[in-house]
Amino acid sequence: MQNQKPLNIHPKRILVITLRYLGDTLLATPLISSLKQAYADAEIDVLLPAANAGMLEGNPDIRKLIPLPSKPSLGQFLKLLFGICRSYDLAISSQAGDRPTLIARTAGKTAIGFVPDDPGKAWWKNRLLDRSLVFGVDYDHAVLENLRFCDVLNIEPCYRLKPPQCAAPPAQMPANPYVVLHIMPQWRYKQWHRDGWLGVMSFLNRSGYQLVLTGSGQPAELESLRELERQLAFPVTNMAGQLSLAQLAAVIGQAALFIGPDTGITHLAAATGTETIALYGPTDPKKWAPWPCRYVGRTSHSLRSAANASVTFICYRDFRTATASPVNWRVATGTGIATANAWIGCRRAWSSRLSAKFYGRDNYAPRRQFCIVTGLAIFSRPIR
Repeated sequence: MQNQKPLNIHPKRILVITLRYLGDTLLATPLISSLKQAYADAEIDVLLPAANAGMLEGNPDIRKLIPLPSKPSLGQFLKLLFGICRSYDLAISSQAGDRPTLIARTAGKTAIGFVPDDPGKAWWKNRLLDRSLVFGVDYDHAVLENLRFCDVLNIEPCYRLKPPQCAAPPAQMPANPYVVLHIMPQWRYKQWHRDGWLGVMSFLNRSGYQLVLTGSGQPAELESLRELERQLAFPVTNMAGQLSLAQLAAVIGQAALFIGPDTGITHLAAATGTETIALYGPTDPKKWAPWPCRYVGRTSHSLRSAANASVTFICYRDFRTATASPVNWRVATGTGIATANAWIGCRRAWSSRLSAKFYGRDNYAPRRQFCIVTGLAIFSRPIR
């Protein structure tokens, strides 16, 4: 293991490398803000998948985005390395993979990054990097993991996410009050079932809210949303595939409520400050839950942000295979029903039949238990 003494540098050009999914790109913005706060005169570039570039649109901390194809050829990758070789005073790899480590070492005169918690895989990365941080199996929330680089650089962290910004909102904004529903996650195993969505939508419609559906422009997703619309007895506004990420942030930012599964758009919704209900299944919310936009301190976000939180976590998870800590699950199951008055509108959306399915009454679907996760943040106000 290399010497982890904090670096004493004053970089003028910085490269941040984030090569995973859409949500990971947004969750890297507190690190980028921290770098800009500490090195106000520095130029910060971000290397990211081309498909994720919209998540950083209008970010004032960033000089330039360097897009990388999702599956670059060897020639494209070598061309990238040649083009950025030793171009930066500091390069930071925010993932422990081989590719971001090689990019950081090639691009930066000083290179820091994550390495896996496996000496057999980490030894050569430790030798390449000037400073390395072990990305352990039992890692913390992604935002806090990224901000560990602030300790390496001896700078103060910023905790707030910066959603993308557009010069003007979409020409056709929904009429208030409205609720945004992002129904389709990128990965099918994170998808909630159709009966649940139909129940929520019916209740919100009866409560006087206009419903706005959002999503990507993928044909399969568009067809799934059209099929859902055909089962409704009332009209909804379908904006799927029509908005950039910055425009989507503007639409969500004016909504009374956002409901979505574990996806990058749910992270985006929480970052706008709009009340957010996140539906989590196989993913551990301790590590990947939407980040509370008002979080301001280093102590446990379950305590510091509770009074101002805007996120409710509804988990449909097999308790026998849950990866969350026992403490978190005791909190969740012990206090879930007690928080019902804070989100009474959405609680009423589940009929007794659906409640039976989720709560396991009468032995309906015992593997899909239902609870409110209060370990990270509590939805502290009813929808407006």
